[in-house]
Amino acid sequence: MKEDTKLIHLARGKPQTEGTVNLPVYRASTILSPDLNSYLERHAGTRRFERVTYGATGTQNSRALADAVSELEGGSGCMVTASGLSAVTLGISAFVGAGDHLLVTDSAYGPTRRFCDEVLARYGVETTYYDPGIAPAALAGLIRDTTRLLFLEAPGSLTFEMQDVPGLAQVARNRGVVSAMDNTWATPVGFKPIAHGVDVSIQAGTKYLAGHSDLVIGMITAATQEQYRRIADHVMAFGDVAGPDDCYLTLRGLRTLGVRLRQQQDSALRIARWLTEQPEVARVLYPPLPSDPGHAL
Repeated sequence: MKEDTKLIHLARGKPQTEGTVNLPVYRASTILSPDLNSYLERHAGTRRFERVTYGATGTQNSRALADAVSELEGGSGCMVTASGLSAVTLGISAFVGAGDHLLVTDSAYGPTRRFCDEVLARYGVETTYYDPGIAPAALAGLIRDTTRLLFLEAPGSLTFEMQDVPGLAQVARNRGVVSAMDNTWATPVGFKPIAHGVDVSIQAGTKYLAGHSDLVIGMITAATQEQYRRIADHVMAFGDVAGPDDCYLTLRGLRTLGVRLRQQQDSALRIARWLTEQPEVARVLYPPLPSDPGHAL
């Protein structure tokens, strides 16, 4: 199925919504069960990852959005969070603890660095920032016995460095290190980290997925069920949840993501080319330009 077709059809209303094209908004905290057995069945075993049990662990809207994003990403499961930043912080902290070490690209989103330097450091987690242009062989030399996570971001948040994502992710996997990537710039339509060997794909749906500058939301998608359940338990333990209205609007935004991205790409490239011709501009940081150091990647 073509990507644009997926965007139109993913997570539509199920038969129990009586034929509505879009899933209705479920504003709910308490979820009732008709009897004790059905209550116990709803919470049994791994069903907490699949069923709606309480508003603070997600509603039908967040589950539908998670299913859609997970399918776009090619993942095994997705958690929707209250913001892109909480997706980053929870996606990282789910895999590290006191005494652990993580590797983070030096071009990461500013609040990601602040979380590592000011919050994780207080809990005994050490962060090393590596050159985003590092070769996979050189990255291997930075991995310690205590390294638990490799965090990538491409393009870099403000300086737009590209990274050899498959090569770096493979080095991490060879050493038993989980790899995670902030994929906000590309979205799962432009790039699929999991298909390129990354374990966890993180993004702020605020920017392109929602698409209209009127909400904040985040997503964490895992390659395996084991990783997904670890992330889900971690997110639920912190009580981080996206509101149903924001999930509804983001799912609606997904429908036009393909056409919007193509138009934005075309417009941005025109502007970037124009800027390269202006005498006031020393350099344009934009990988689609052939003159950019990351263009080949």
